[in-house]
Amino acid sequence: MPVLTNTLKVRPVAPGRLSTAGGTARLTFPITDVDGSVVEHAGGLEFTPVGGGQLRVTRFEINLATGVLDARARLDGKRLPGRVDLFFLGPVQPIDGRIPACAGTPAGLTLTPAAAAALGAPSFAGAFVGDACVIPGGDD
Repeated sequence: MPVLTNTLKVRPVAPGRLSTAGGTARLTFPITDVDGSVVEHAGGLEFTPVGGGQLRVTRFEINLATGVLDARARLDGKRLPGRVDLFFLGPVQPIDGRIPACAGTPAGLTLTPAAAAALGAPSFAGAFVGDACVIPGGDD
């Protein structure tokens, strides 16, 4: 998460929330719908791409079948067409030496090449950014 919070200055978009319980950054987003293997969320994230500007991603959809989290995106206020693949879902990875507890479907998140390019940091493609815990009926 240091890459996101320190380098890319990530901030939540309401109703998303950012907390730092126990010194670990935690982002939560309300689930708005579950349709088969697709879990939809409200809120989003704002980033400051390397080199400046603003990238805003909202209305996350996690496709548990394909292992991709995508979103609607605006770069410097201009809506990007379609949806942007942000993260690949993979194995959960330790954070500060431990695997986070998850009462739902856990997944490790890595940046897609498209997301890394939009952030002005193509070398970040494939970088681990944190673990997700998808809990239908709650936040994740």
